[in-house]
Amino acid sequence: MNRWIKAVLIVALSFSSLAVFGADKYSGTPAARAAYNAGKQAWNTGKFADAVADYEKAIQLDPNFVTPYSDLLFAQTVAATGRPGISTSKSEQEVARKKADAVQAAYKAKYEALARENPKNPIYPWALSRIYYESDPKLQEMYCRKAISLDKDFTPAYECLADIAGLAGDYVQAAAYYRPVLAANPDNAEMMSHYIYYLQNNPKQYKNAVEEMVKKFSESPETAMALNWYAYSLDDPVAQEAVFEELVNLFPPARFDYSRSAAQGLFADYDQTDPAKARALAQEMLKQFPKDGTWKNYAAYAHAMASAEEKLASGDNAAALDALKSIKIASMGRAFGKTRFQLLEARAAASGGKAIDGYDSLFSDVAAHPGPETLAALYEYGQKAGKNKQQVDAELWKARSATALPEIPFTLTNLATGKKVSLSDYRGHVVILDFFFPNCGPCRSSYPYLKKLHDHFKSQGVELLAVNGVDGQAPFVLPMMKNLGLDFTPLEGGQKFCSKVYHVRAFPTTLLIGADGRIYFAKERVLPDGSKLMEPHVWNTDGARTMELEIEALLDAAGTTPGKVAE
Repeated sequence: MNRWIKAVLIVALSFSSLAVFGADKYSGTPAARAAYNAGKQAWNTGKFADAVADYEKAIQLDPNFVTPYSDLLFAQTVAATGRPGISTSKSEQEVARKKADAVQAAYKAKYEALARENPKNPIYPWALSRIYYESDPKLQEMYCRKAISLDKDFTPAYECLADIAGLAGDYVQAAAYYRPVLAANPDNAEMMSHYIYYLQNNPKQYKNAVEEMVKKFSESPETAMALNWYAYSLDDPVAQEAVFEELVNLFPPARFDYSRSAAQGLFADYDQTDPAKARALAQEMLKQFPKDGTWKNYAAYAHAMASAEEKLASGDNAAALDALKSIKIASMGRAFGKTRFQLLEARAAASGGKAIDGYDSLFSDVAAHPGPETLAALYEYGQKAGKNKQQVDAELWKARSATALPEIPFTLTNLATGKKVSLSDYRGHVVILDFFFPNCGPCRSSYPYLKKLHDHFKSQGVELLAVNGVDGQAPFVLPMMKNLGLDFTPLEGGQKFCSKVYHVRAFPTTLLIGADGRIYFAKERVLPDGSKLMEPHVWNTDGARTMELEIEALLDAAGTTPGKVAE
């Protein structure tokens, strides 16, 4: 399956073209570069067919100009399929898959013929490697090594090998592959951003490299991207907020997409730490982007929250609740933390001594996904309403039991042992069931959180089963585990199992299974055509704390006394 189809079926790494401009015979004539840049402009404005035409024109003007080859296959596929998202129906996905397969087949036939006609040109085997990005990295590697054998200075093939080393979690080797690429392209910001990505396992080196990039490429969108990645790699909320602030200040959101994204992250941080700052930021962003729906929602949210606080302070809890009702919290985005909203709504509901109303306001959300603050508030309102902790826990468990999804049995191969593993083997245990694949960037970001949770809870019988969701990446699972220090039980699932059996199309997706085999903490959505979609978990500090509490609830129900994960 080609790279685009997996981008349709699952949320993985965002597609980015290789930065192969240089000062060699593969760097393109001025006319070819102009055509390529026109294609990028067409792509950025959603004119995908025009982008394909411009990329093909660039190649016609200079067949040795390598950069347009890096974008062509993806652009052709998007132009043919219309780029359906993961929430579209199975029938739409199937139509897109067939169209994408046809595009891939035509591309493959064309470049195999060109490779035969030009046996000494490294571009054509490298172009063929693009077909197998993510779907068959071993075959991708073969083509890239073939390109290097034809020209040892063909830097795009080294980028390819770096990405494949990254699949195995060998970031040291990946960075080493990028060094000759950087040496050949010292003024290429995109090259440096890719190199920096593989320094993340060395925090000091990573920080220094990002700072160097900020100094060297202060006007580059790739620098904004690198700063954004760096911010999200930080566990410390204060440090993360500082990097977001730096990014928004150095790179105006009106000009840099990653800065615009960072401003949204900064708004979410401010909402928890300094709501007045959040409101001011939303108003400023709305001035810059008056038609942006996200910032309209954020500004409306900040205004309504401030209004509710004022009404509540004056004793008018009914008006406070009315203000909060105007907030469409679902439109704030899946990763937006809604804790402050939940607590304020409960406080308004409980005003005037109506503790049970505060309890009821929080109950459903806490039952579905408990947070430290919301769970503590639920216990507090429950106590004021005459319910002790045991009674609250019993009510929560009853609600969770009523909404738990049925057990979905499976028998899969353990990639480490070659033996068959069934879900029923773990009956009586709490199971963390994670769906991932090695080349999934968000999956890599989730591993430290998962590892910390499992390291703490495994002494209490909690099992971590991780299902690989991309068939061709199975050979990279064990090397990745070794290089990244992971000790989960690796299972080979593949695309069909993940999408058809567990309704997983976005990676990572993490489910919590109780001792009775049922799925207690997950959100399953039914699409208009009746097909199902399992919503992915939000992996950040708050998301990890929520999962900790969920595991504790399942252990309690199983008769095990849970502990606390060390901060």
